[in-house]
Amino acid sequence: MISELSTRQKVALAIALPASMVLIYLLFKKRDDYDAPAPSKHVATVQRQTLEMSIPHNKVGPLIGREGINIKRIQSESGANVRFSDETKREDKSDRLLRIQGNRDSIFLAERLILDFLSEQPEIITKTLMLPQQAVGRIIGRQGTNIRMIQNTSMARVKIDRDIVDGDDTKRLCTIRGSIQQVDTAENMIIDEINEMEDYNQRLAEAAANRKERPTGKSARSVSPQPKLTLNPAPEEEGEWQIESMSTAEPPRNRDFFTVYVSAVEHPGHFWLQIVNSKAQDLDLMLMNMSEFYNNPDNQKAYEPDSLQIGEIVAAPFSHDQMWYRTRILGFLDDDMLDLYFVDYGDSEATPKSSVCTLRDDFLVLPFQAVEFSLANSFPAVGDQWTEEAIDYFEQLTHVAKWKPLQAKIMDYQSTDIGTIPCIELFDTTGSTDTNIGKQLRLYGFAKSKKDKERETPKVTTDTEASSAMPSAMPSAAATSEGDGPPESGNYARS
Repeated sequence: MISELSTRQKVALAIALPASMVLIYLLFKKRDDYDAPAPSKHVATVQRQTLEMSIPHNKVGPLIGREGINIKRIQSESGANVRFSDETKREDKSDRLLRIQGNRDSIFLAERLILDFLSEQPEIITKTLMLPQQAVGRIIGRQGTNIRMIQNTSMARVKIDRDIVDGDDTKRLCTIRGSIQQVDTAENMIIDEINEMEDYNQRLAEAAANRKERPTGKSARSVSPQPKLTLNPAPEEEGEWQIESMSTAEPPRNRDFFTVYVSAVEHPGHFWLQIVNSKAQDLDLMLMNMSEFYNNPDNQKAYEPDSLQIGEIVAAPFSHDQMWYRTRILGFLDDDMLDLYFVDYGDSEATPKSSVCTLRDDFLVLPFQAVEFSLANSFPAVGDQWTEEAIDYFEQLTHVAKWKPLQAKIMDYQSTDIGTIPCIELFDTTGSTDTNIGKQLRLYGFAKSKKDKERETPKVTTDTEASSAMPSAMPSAAATSEGDGPPESGNYARS
């Protein structure tokens, strides 16, 4: 075949063959140079190799370290390239694939460093706790200070879910993650917080047992007049008192649960609470001192008022226990009687004008303890007025003026003629099952939700229709706390 070529073609072929061989040689040399590893301190020219390791998911984070510090150290000491494969996602709980590339010595060294590191790591576990809702605020602390302290001390990761558990709004799920020792430390710190809360509640219960129940006949009214002060120094006391009062105690500004007593009720949409804290105990001590002072006839004479005005804060006895209390004058009644509002309880009473005394200024140091609230997401079942049966049942559920601690949580705020008051959910957690008081009212037809109210078509309702629409019987507190339905019959009369 070559013999058939012309002389010119034979010359061209002779020149082309060496050039092709040179090109093929250069291509293969470039490929060999690409495959060769970078020079290392162990072997300068050995072909690059890869080793794959399967790393348990819970060991990946510690192996990488904060900002990659651990894996960078392994690469630096071994000279190998160490990185996790992107084929396994971080969300996947299976093992992660780790690739080590380099020469044989660097790969073996990196593998040994990794295995040594993993063998020294403690076992990472996850533990869950069911926390009582009322303890969550205490465990988290103001702006998260307490839960950060628990994490920093234990070195465990602690997370409290925002959502309720399986529809139970009295429980919250807490997840603790770390080594066995870290998890145990965090768990013990959390349990200590719960135990302290329960001890505190026990002390409150004992203090409440020493309180006398107040009658709940006439409910207090909202008060608009601003109080007028007449300050009188305490006998044989020097210096000025720091008056922080003339304001009412404030509920917590966050949305956590807090402990309360229901002290007076007008209806579920307007009632008074005492917030249970150290101030509540200060109130008991102050009232004892007031009663001891004003029950002395000489002191009564010395503190007899020259004149009285509406809105003035005065000391007055309560007819049912002869203890002395801080009151505000709402108005003047016939027969030289005063309409008095008890600023620490929310109820009111008609009292003879001659029975009141001006208030010593040291008895004004404590803010007024009765705080006005409204029950969240609860409206009269029929029309715009609460029925006597609904009010009676609400008083029964809340143990009004019987000093039984309940749990409250602010859900919203509403504007009234006297200002903005918080709307709260109330829970009785002292029984075998926790009771959501608003839900109980709605369950037995004494109230309706906002959604039900908006869904209704406005219509005129007669008194007969309103009466027939209400339940004929009221469930007992004992029945509802156990989850039973209302009794078949019975009446509940207001005192």
